[in-house]
Amino acid sequence: MRFDFAISFAGPQRDIARELSIRLSALGFSVFFDELFEHEMLGRDGADYLNQIFFTESALCIALVSQDYEKRAWAQLERRAAQARELGQPWGFLIPVLCDEAQPQWLLPTRIYFDLKNRSIADLTRLLANRARGHPGGQYKVTAEFPGFFGDHSFSVSSIPATNEFVVWCTSDLTSPQRIQRLRRDATGRWGLVELAQSAKGRYVVVGTAKVVVVPSESDEGLRVYDLDSAEMQLCRVPRNRRWHMVTDCMVAGTNVLLAFCGGDVWLLDLHTLQFQEVRGGSDDVVYAHGDFLGSSRILVGDDRSTDLVMISLVDHQIQRTINLPETIMAVAGFPSVHRAVAVGEGHAFLLSTSDWRLLHSHEILQGAFDFSRTEERALYAFTSGMPFSGNVLQVHDAMSQSVVFRERSKEGGWRSSAISSDGSALVAVRGRDILIFERTS
Repeated sequence: MRFDFAISFAGPQRDIARELSIRLSALGFSVFFDELFEHEMLGRDGADYLNQIFFTESALCIALVSQDYEKRAWAQLERRAAQARELGQPWGFLIPVLCDEAQPQWLLPTRIYFDLKNRSIADLTRLLANRARGHPGGQYKVTAEFPGFFGDHSFSVSSIPATNEFVVWCTSDLTSPQRIQRLRRDATGRWGLVELAQSAKGRYVVVGTAKVVVVPSESDEGLRVYDLDSAEMQLCRVPRNRRWHMVTDCMVAGTNVLLAFCGGDVWLLDLHTLQFQEVRGGSDDVVYAHGDFLGSSRILVGDDRSTDLVMISLVDHQIQRTINLPETIMAVAGFPSVHRAVAVGEGHAFLLSTSDWRLLHSHEILQGAFDFSRTEERALYAFTSGMPFSGNVLQVHDAMSQSVVFRERSKEGGWRSSAISSDGSALVAVRGRDILIFERTS
């Protein structure tokens, strides 16, 4: 959905609608309030535009019911579109909020409503936020928290494929050996951290089948591949000679690790043979590449300097398709089992069908994606939008239902990194110097 909430109101209730929009937006929700979208409505058919907003593009509709509301044609159009939507939404898409003594015929006596005459907008905001986080798309809540154990250093998290476990590592101290912690449940079901290795210097860690790959910021330093079971380490070097060495994206599918480099080239590392192959040539220009797998035979690649999303065959390394998007590409995720892909731009996330490459849906995000993760099994993708400062937003979306599964605005420190378990039951996020574990409750 494009919006978490759409507010329907009559002119005299505009101040209430404005305050409600401000409060919900401050909590990280996307809100349709007409003042904010005058530029979109200008010159368009108003009835068609509002029907689209209230029938297809909003997860919940708030109707500020009043005597004026019943007399305004535009408000009634919005209300009818919302009620028509409820034919397929038995859990209650339309949320009535009574602003005066109005008792319209369409508001049945059995309908639960909020009475703004006796309660505050702050109470309404709190209830709406809880409702949005608990709608049928699912909900996560914090079940464990670990204070930062790397001191003043930043750290990140990655999920271990086909498990509900994670690895945590430092991302800022490149002068000393890398610490890697394994985050897992013990026999009693409690989460705990286990030290894995004091490994080489590195900024990136990716996890394959029983392997942890430590990728340094400079490729000529060599990659360290650790076996999670035997704790053995092997060193391998990417055979590339470009001026720009920094790795800008790392993804895993099965036994293959995709390495995208500043410079635009993309390589694969086979974790069984530890052999590399180049699948996309780059240049010495500063181009930041991003990519992900589309099954075992194709990859998607984009970069920060282009609006083109490129699909490349892993059989012959030829470009099979180029998809042009409205924004330059900051992150890419593929969901081959459900024929979906997501590309995150500078202000929107674009959901695509990989069957015919139609744009299925786009939703606004704040200042692009700072960190991006996904789980193939349930087609969920998570990202922290905005820079990692207090107030940025952590979001989880469902690529199949196009719904918001979870949204949480940060407090102190800001969200820095996140990862989802293979089955989507656990979400681990780094906020400031702390690690928070969220588990699905529905």
